[in-house]
Amino acid sequence: MKPRERREKIPIPEDLLKTKNTVDVRRKEIDIIPASFHLQEERRLFYVAMTRAKDKLFLTGAKFYGEGKREKKPSPFITEAVPGFINKPNIENAPEQLSLLDLEAEYKERKAIKEEIVKPEIKSISFSQMQTFDICPLHYKARYILGIPTAPSSAQSYGITLHHALNDFYKEALEKDYFCKRADGPYMKGKVWPGECNFPDYTNPAVREWWAGLFKELVAEIGVKGVWNDMNEPAVMEVPNKTFPMDVRHVYDGNPCSHRKAHNIYGTQMARATYHGVKRFAYPKRPFVITRSAYSGAQRYTSSWTGDNVATWEHLWIANIQVQRMSISGMGFTGSDIGGFAEQPTGELYARWIQLGVFHPFCRTHSSGDHGNQEPWAFDEEVINITRKFVSLRYQLLPYLYTMFWQYIEEGIPMLKPLVYFDQDDTQTHYRNDEFIFGNQILVCPILEPNAVGRRMYIPRGEWYNYWTNEFSVGGREVWIDTKFDEIPVFVKAGAVIPKYPVQQYVGELEFDELTLDVYYKNGKEKSVVYEDAQDGYDYKKGRYSFLSFRTVGKEKELIIQLHKEGKYDTPYSKYKINLIGLPFKVSEIEIDNEKIQFDKTAFEVNQFLIVEKGFSELHIIGE
Repeated sequence: MKPRERREKIPIPEDLLKTKNTVDVRRKEIDIIPASFHLQEERRLFYVAMTRAKDKLFLTGAKFYGEGKREKKPSPFITEAVPGFINKPNIENAPEQLSLLDLEAEYKERKAIKEEIVKPEIKSISFSQMQTFDICPLHYKARYILGIPTAPSSAQSYGITLHHALNDFYKEALEKDYFCKRADGPYMKGKVWPGECNFPDYTNPAVREWWAGLFKELVAEIGVKGVWNDMNEPAVMEVPNKTFPMDVRHVYDGNPCSHRKAHNIYGTQMARATYHGVKRFAYPKRPFVITRSAYSGAQRYTSSWTGDNVATWEHLWIANIQVQRMSISGMGFTGSDIGGFAEQPTGELYARWIQLGVFHPFCRTHSSGDHGNQEPWAFDEEVINITRKFVSLRYQLLPYLYTMFWQYIEEGIPMLKPLVYFDQDDTQTHYRNDEFIFGNQILVCPILEPNAVGRRMYIPRGEWYNYWTNEFSVGGREVWIDTKFDEIPVFVKAGAVIPKYPVQQYVGELEFDELTLDVYYKNGKEKSVVYEDAQDGYDYKKGRYSFLSFRTVGKEKELIIQLHKEGKYDTPYSKYKINLIGLPFKVSEIEIDNEKIQFDKTAFEVNQFLIVEKGFSELHIIGE
């Protein structure tokens, strides 16, 4: 992995110093933040200078550099800071988008490099226009997420150019002796992305409290909604073991020790401090934290992912196993870098990884950017359509996913269940790694090999429906499943009630008046649950939630759906659209709470769905 370029500084031109509402005029230089675009014709990198004053970002100039610098796709920082670029998914449009600084025109006009290029008119961009930092490109409107490295540096700043503040924080940490030290006394120093760094000792309660307090400006004032803790193993570059020497000392909550003992807990303690800081300043909203390094207990504070993987079929297979095992280990909110962090996937590999990744609790496509573009539109139209299909499916299954999370938090139920966990009494499940249960009632089996038109898989004991075809299958056997390129084997347990929302481009985009319930007929009994609340905040702790318990009872010519509701939360929709799947009989009568209702039998035979008010207790469907 190549190190990032160190930030440089350029003098602030006199005409900019005289401009109103610009940077602090007492400073004689400003930070240079890598924009990391390259101009298509000349393949030369340029950097854009930015700084922050009050609630504005200011583009203050740029500087070109010669060849030999690393090429990279646009950084999220610059991509989001330039209005309009988000809607142009082709990187080739980047120079055009940056024409507000006349960069491309200047470059073509001058051919000379290493000249400062400054436009006196400052173009300001408010933080409200910056949608995301370091987040899946499929979720542009999801949240403001800020990536934070492990260690601050005396000479460098990171993220949103909080240069002044970070220098103050650094000096405070020095004064209070918050940084890790070597056994013989000097501070532990090591190279990370910003350059040479010092490292806070997060095993010290005082340091964790200090670190939590640093998020006030980012969260309470700027509006960042989540924080990504990266490189917090802790990672150190250009040393053989890639981390601290074992002699580094730690407070370890009052039990001083060496890094040999503290290494595994270091990242978790950073995530813990971050969680408490974000929670404190995001209140009454909920915090969101991501960490690369974690240890047992970290699930109380953070989500995670499986680290820097490679765009290979082997690593797709590994990702499937890793996330299952993390789930049953208690660290459920986990996923992988979809498509691979290093190298570049083929369109087929990327599509197959998306098809698996949407069924992981933490779902994000992410790459180093060093090996070419890896967004869905970097491939062909077929891959775009497959991505759209499966991301849409994940959005539809949000109430099912939210219920999974609730059961995981409240009852410790793994969100992904290997087949051996799902049915331990069936010896055929003991050595199956590919198939897993998503939630409680959806069976998923990814395609893990190239050029596949199907695969063999084991269907657990019981009765199941093919999600794509609604074909009924009896489990307890290994079968061959034909699949198209835009499908992987997905089955739903008979008797299940699967809740669905309409497809949205981001959570909260649509107001809707119906919750779709896919009801899969079973000759027997089955129970399903749906948990909902306001989707943010803490009112659910005061009883403002909705917990629906569905009990289906199927007979030869009869289906009964019983519903019981707990909680004081009133969901915004008023109706259920009930899709009846696999009914073995023609419907002659329908009763809701012991009252017959009128319905169009002809239309029902074609569509197989009902629209009912959400307050019912029992739905009785009677066959001829």
